[in-house]
Amino acid sequence: MRFRVLLLAVALCAVPPLASAQVATTPIAIGRAIDTGLPLADLAELTALYNRGRWDELQRKTEALLSAAAAKAVATPSGRAIADGLDFRNSYVIVVWIGTDPFGKTMLARTVVHRPASAEPFSPDLPGAGVGAADPQVFEAFLSRGMRGQLVSVYASSRDKDPAAQQLPAFMQAVASPLFATFGALAGSLDVRAAATVAGVTEAAPLKPEPPSIAVTVSRVGLPFARAAIKWKAAAKEPVDVDAFWDATDRFIQDLMFQEVPNSPCARAVAGGLAAAVKNASAGQQCASAAATTSTCLAQFDSELRNAIAAGLKDGACATPSRDDLSAVAKLDDKVRKFAAASMLTAADAELSFKNRPLAHWAFGAGSGVLASGSLSLPRVTVKNDVLVGDPLSRLVTMAFVNWSVAGYDAALDAVSAAERIRPFFGVTITPDFGLTAGVNLLLTRGIGITAGAVLMFANGAGADQIGTVTPNPDAPYALSYARGLVIGVSYTIK
Repeated sequence: MRFRVLLLAVALCAVPPLASAQVATTPIAIGRAIDTGLPLADLAELTALYNRGRWDELQRKTEALLSAAAAKAVATPSGRAIADGLDFRNSYVIVVWIGTDPFGKTMLARTVVHRPASAEPFSPDLPGAGVGAADPQVFEAFLSRGMRGQLVSVYASSRDKDPAAQQLPAFMQAVASPLFATFGALAGSLDVRAAATVAGVTEAAPLKPEPPSIAVTVSRVGLPFARAAIKWKAAAKEPVDVDAFWDATDRFIQDLMFQEVPNSPCARAVAGGLAAAVKNASAGQQCASAAATTSTCLAQFDSELRNAIAAGLKDGACATPSRDDLSAVAKLDDKVRKFAAASMLTAADAELSFKNRPLAHWAFGAGSGVLASGSLSLPRVTVKNDVLVGDPLSRLVTMAFVNWSVAGYDAALDAVSAAERIRPFFGVTITPDFGLTAGVNLLLTRGIGITAGAVLMFANGAGADQIGTVTPNPDAPYALSYARGLVIGVSYTIK
């Protein structure tokens, strides 16, 4: 029997480490983008709350946006699936949008939305979600300015070891010695961001199109491992707001006239026409409609710029252009084309490392306490010089146990959550005798708690009439005595 217990302990302590592997996955879009009808000012508000660290307000605002988008999505062909992907009560929704950091630099913002919200503000981690069908699902919702925004992201997952499995050998080692002693005694010998702002109208400027509203693209995120370290890389892009683009165009043209062609009346006259051409192109159907693409928009710019230059060269200031004038106009044309190509879209990218780890439900611990009350089925004895003598039961009890949290908790948090404050435990006693214990552990702070529980220990016993007599059987001197009692003490719990 002793050999079998030893073999079991060796087997448990020799658990091989999990092999490390990295798997890259990309989210799968659910249908097409949905126009929520919400104003772009809502995205600006999200960015402001994000930059100011106002976590609770950010969560409430994001939840309101997702709820409004879900209500709008139901009427679309893929609406039910999209609405389910925006359901932050049953799933974890990673919301991504293009914003501006406090220094005015374009950024790709990200927040995880779920109800109830994480106890750690702005935590990027997931609770072991998105793996099996029975797990909470993970979705990615990209909020863009208009229907042409795009997000590409990759999740590279590396499997993590289970910390509880790593703690098991030490726990077994603590339990093994008293266990063997008891048996021996009883037996005998993821670019890109959007936005500019403002206006600016010159000459025969076209009418601006209606400002776009927020669009949402929902994708399902599949993850290979329930416990993993994940590196997220993403790039996003979206068309620049027309007001911002027009304002940037006016500033750019004024800079060209001041720095590039200050002494060419012909080129300066053409420059005004190029500004209007750029605005015409940006407001045209080939650039502003939902069906527009980069190629159709560039074709629109090409046509408008050619027409503007042709018309400008017929103007009075360019009626007889010199070689220098033509060279200056060509320089303007080249710079305006590069400006248009570079300024049509706002782009941002981001890279972030986070954890996908299941909520902890159990943790190893150890403790000591005072035996408040107890009883023995037989007197506790030991052998001295072949004579059975009394061996009173010590009131000091040490234990090794396992805590259990029904709701589960995030073991990485420093603060003790309500879900883990009060936990039942079960385990073994180590001293004064090996036995079983169970009770309740009340955590005061991370790792430290107060325990109250019952114990059943297995002691070396003998009948009262045998105490003081020579043991009749030196190879098996003891009978089994059961010690029962209540223990109150303190505990240390591994995270």
